[in-house]
Amino acid sequence: MTTHTRFWWLGVLFTLLVTAYAHSEDPVRQPALANIARESVRSNNGRTDLVEWDGYSLFVHGQRIFLWSGEFHTWRLPVLELWLDVLQKIKALGMNAISIYVHWGLVNPAPGHLDFDGYRALEPLYQMAMQVGLWVVLRPGPYINAETTAGGVPHWVTSTVTSHLRTNGTSYRNAWKPYVTKVAEISTPWQITRGGPIIAVQMENEYVNRDDVGFPGKLEMMVQLKEALLQGGIDVPLTINDAYMGKNYMNGSGSGDIYGFDSYPQNFDCEHPEKWNSVLTNHWDFHREANPGQPLYIPEFQGGAYDAWGPGAPGYGACKQLTGAGFESVFDLNLWAQNAKMINIYMAYGGTSWGHLPFPGVYTSYDYGSAISENRDIDSPKYAELKRQGLFLRSTPSFYETDVIGNSTTAGSHSDHPAVIVDNQDVFGTLLKNPKTGVEFYIVRHLDSTSQKNSSFRLNITAPGALRSNHLKTMQIPIVCPSIQLHGRQSKVIVANLNFERSPYVPERSNKFAQRDQQVILNQAARREPPDLLYSTASIFFAGWTGDRHVVVFYGDAGQEHEFAMRLRGADGRFGKAHALMRVESVRSDNILAGYTIISVLAGMKGLLPLWESAEQVVMYADTEETASLWAPVLEDRDTKSTGKEARDWVSYVGDVAPSNVSSFWSIGTSQSIIVGGPHLVRSASYSLTARRLDLVGDLALDCDTYLTVIALPKYTTSITWNGQSIETFATSELQDASTSAIKLLLRKAPAPASASSLDSFKPPTLVDWEYANSLPEISSTYDDSEWMAADNETTHIPYPPVFGQKVLYGCDYGFCEGVVIWRGHFMGGLEDRVRLVINGGEGESLPANAILYINDIFIRTTYGNSTNNKKIVSETDEYYWFPEGSVDNMGLDETHNNWQTDGSRSPRGIRGYQLSTGTSFDYWKVQGKAGGYQEYHDKLRGIFNEGGLHAEREGWHLVQSEITSQKRPTLDHPQWTKRSPEDGLPATTRFATFDDPERNLPRHHWIISPGGHAGVGFFRTTFDLKVPASHDVMMSVVFDDLDSTAAPPYRAFLFINGWMMGKRIGNLG
Repeated sequence: MTTHTRFWWLGVLFTLLVTAYAHSEDPVRQPALANIARESVRSNNGRTDLVEWDGYSLFVHGQRIFLWSGEFHTWRLPVLELWLDVLQKIKALGMNAISIYVHWGLVNPAPGHLDFDGYRALEPLYQMAMQVGLWVVLRPGPYINAETTAGGVPHWVTSTVTSHLRTNGTSYRNAWKPYVTKVAEISTPWQITRGGPIIAVQMENEYVNRDDVGFPGKLEMMVQLKEALLQGGIDVPLTINDAYMGKNYMNGSGSGDIYGFDSYPQNFDCEHPEKWNSVLTNHWDFHREANPGQPLYIPEFQGGAYDAWGPGAPGYGACKQLTGAGFESVFDLNLWAQNAKMINIYMAYGGTSWGHLPFPGVYTSYDYGSAISENRDIDSPKYAELKRQGLFLRSTPSFYETDVIGNSTTAGSHSDHPAVIVDNQDVFGTLLKNPKTGVEFYIVRHLDSTSQKNSSFRLNITAPGALRSNHLKTMQIPIVCPSIQLHGRQSKVIVANLNFERSPYVPERSNKFAQRDQQVILNQAARREPPDLLYSTASIFFAGWTGDRHVVVFYGDAGQEHEFAMRLRGADGRFGKAHALMRVESVRSDNILAGYTIISVLAGMKGLLPLWESAEQVVMYADTEETASLWAPVLEDRDTKSTGKEARDWVSYVGDVAPSNVSSFWSIGTSQSIIVGGPHLVRSASYSLTARRLDLVGDLALDCDTYLTVIALPKYTTSITWNGQSIETFATSELQDASTSAIKLLLRKAPAPASASSLDSFKPPTLVDWEYANSLPEISSTYDDSEWMAADNETTHIPYPPVFGQKVLYGCDYGFCEGVVIWRGHFMGGLEDRVRLVINGGEGESLPANAILYINDIFIRTTYGNSTNNKKIVSETDEYYWFPEGSVDNMGLDETHNNWQTDGSRSPRGIRGYQLSTGTSFDYWKVQGKAGGYQEYHDKLRGIFNEGGLHAEREGWHLVQSEITSQKRPTLDHPQWTKRSPEDGLPATTRFATFDDPERNLPRHHWIISPGGHAGVGFFRTTFDLKVPASHDVMMSVVFDDLDSTAAPPYRAFLFINGWMMGKRIGNLG
């Protein structure tokens, strides 16, 4: 830049500053903090001081943290080897915790039987959380909701318990207490008090504390539950997640230590993903009135939506659009603006509701439109936006303790002016301020949060104390650029008066280096010294330390202008190469900006741009899209045994008094990070001082040569590895001369052996060579059901008695709670010509029928049900049939109804009434469900929810042969396997009932038939070898071709893969 140009920029600066001051002649007076500050008294539960809290946030190991958590249900990913993958992807989001539900029904499949083996285990998850560096909020229910059958309550409980569910009834308590006691027994050694990752345990789930709805005994049950957890050894805080801002269990007996409430502001209308609700703005007011001495805690904040199923169901792609990057930007930051400092995103990873896990309102996929998709993919704008938010939170510990000063529509304390002044009435801003450091956070969005317009504005910020004069207390930004921009559904955090910190504020029990750095910042504020960052209209992607060098990466949309004023440090510092879309101006005149450098980025800037480098400081800028491929993994110490200056320098990175088992936990075990650009994912980073080696672990998107950019290497580094492979330095950064702040590395694709397969040649297998066998022999009049259970109960504990008929025909009363249950009613034929049946298959029944009905081997018809997407839910049918005999599929049990009728989870699944036309009765009934029922089911690996009662399932045809043998399946026949494809449908072996009376011949859409036009139940099987190349994570799924469900035949398919039921499909419903 020439001298002439430099003075021109100074002139512009002077002119704009004068204009800004002129607008500030009547400055906004600072509200009195005493009137707006939260209660800052530290509290704990009296059992441990390792987890404490005040009116702002949590303290863990004495350090203030912002709990930024993601929900993950391990049982929706029943492969332990993949849990670590999900946890690492959550950690890469910048999150510091996970929240997990434990599914009571899965681990307690029968009375007295608790099974925490395999994917039901908790300890492997706790171990992985420690390895990755994520705290755990444990949520064992017993009731969990979670869009799972009966809300997680075991099915046997719904039919055997004599008292109301979710009350203090003795029978219900006797059911849940062994489960809760076992969860506490397993989890107690993994609490933070014992060196583990668990920092909180939630009591129950979204429950009301009123006796005018539902059943009495709710509060008493919560008291019992609390006692059970404490007696089980739980030391960490107990938390509450209220379903709404209802103050339920906020205090008094049965309450937790920390109260929170759930928030789903967008609801679940995935059919209209462009239609937004307005943001909710009452959370802060409620919290300030209800529990100001605790943090504002949102145990479930909307991170997606579950999808209804059926014709026209939009699918989870639409749910991800509804709650995508724009939603996260506006709604997440709106929650920040209300000072929430404990937030759990529900879901971070949704997974799969395989088998019979779903409740009737949802389908197998539980993708949820979450940031990490069902197949564990992270390649989406939604994931990238959540990562930007997480890394901002990690980078700005001053944000963990803020007061709400006010906003742009309400006057501040002792002032007639709004607390936030913007020059565009379409823009809304909220000011949060750290009461100790003075850092200000202006969170801006459109006043109409649903607006899709583009707006420009300027913002008044508070001049820092060291630069403030009697006549000048505010300044207007930006100074060089004409304005700040909001494009559509977008929100921003504009930071002012920020001093860069090494670690969060650390009181007495602390990392001494973090405490030292924080004290420096507090001293700066006390001495009214100028802050490091005066302001930034660009967003902060990363701010942190590598050794003694501070690194800052700003970012912004390429179509907007951005600007920040910063004190650049280091006598040896140098700017990056000149760029046509960047302006740099060092201000040396005697005014408020003296000593600052204003860097402005014009619209159109893309990529990663080095701005400044010295021995003390590195400053970079990237456009928003570029940040999707930037990663900031926590830098772990691989050895601490070295001595001498190098060792002392390295120890100062990570803190030499932090607990040794938390080295992977941000701010507790390490305050060091590194930035890596280019790969699909960076899972971890560690440094060995002994070897002087940086080890990176991660994923590459393509099976080809890849360039990595590593910013700010640790001191003394001489080598770098990627997944254990040494990589070569390709070139220095684009900074002037040679630079050590940004190293470009080349990862060469290793040549594959001639015999090895590669991703280039990999193709999913073609499913051919199908075999077929009949799976409904029970329709034959000669079928021997003598070994079946007699369905002769005359009473039931289920609070929905039969409508008529002498016997109770509810599957769960006979031990058959999941999947298909087959009923055979026997009577001696006479004058009877029809039967009346009341059949209950479940709300939102996913068949075009609730049951398939035969008389002897003649197909009569099916009942007619409906899907959840068309809102015409049919859970129970009452119709006449002509000599029926049928099978009923249990689609899972309902969750607690909205009116808190908790026994809604005890829906009767089966035949609620039967009556022959002549008034005579059936001689007897027989029933068969899954082999062994819930007491003696065979498949202990997959558990209670994998199978139903179809003949093929009882025989184990869906299993590999070794499992059939090991499970000692009671094989009763040797099926005749014939070559036949599912595309051919069922063979023409079924006889259809026809009648002379045309009213008895129902339309064909009332039948459940296969693509070939024939009724029945058949089993198709084939085998294949995936041959996935080694060291590759190939994400695959099964896709049905007939996606236009309105034109598809009304068949139903259960999909088993290696024995696991991984999906259900209804041809004409979806």
